Amino acid sequence: MAVIALSLALALSGASPQAVVIGESTAADCFAAARAPVVTRADVETCRLAAEDVRLRTPDRAASWVNYGIVLRRRGRPDAAIDAYDRAAALMPELAESYLNRGAARAALGQTDLALTDIDRALALGPAEPQAALVNRALVHERRGELEAAWRDLQAALEIAPDYAPALRALERYQTGPGAGEGR
Repeated sequence: MAVIALSLALALSGASPQAVVIGESTAADCFAAARAPVVTRADVETCRLAAEDVRLRTPDRAASWVNYGIVLRRRGRPDAAIDAYDRAAALMPELAESYLNRGAARAALGQTDLALTDIDRALALGPAEPQAALVNRALVHERRGELEAAWRDLQAALEIAPDYAPALRALERYQTGPGAGEGR
């Protein structure tokens, strides 16, 4: 049974990872690496082995490709991460986290149109934590100067999870009420 755990903090310099855990194996080690505060070269190799393990069930293998993408991206290889997310999506097209993470990697590369397309697809598929996807999308909108769209997505994230810290932190950058926007 695949359990999805999310660790989102899309910053404009990078996008948020959505990690997926599998079970006992290199796949579980890869999941742990995707969530770890520091990712090593050994973690990248562990995740590569897990993703390429044809003995895994399809959902577990797809999740391993997502986790491999997360560690690649965190090691500064967003293009390689996109390839890993593509492999996950090819194995399991209904896995929302593959599109969400690919969108985050594309956002990090400045590919905002493609990022929005991927994040929208992830939202349509129903990610485990839609508020995380909404914050990712909000930050892409913000990067594009689409502040009203970003604001709406952040508000929608808080409707789902009122105490969701990434949305609350992002909203701190916005002014509302009289005088809002003056001097911006």
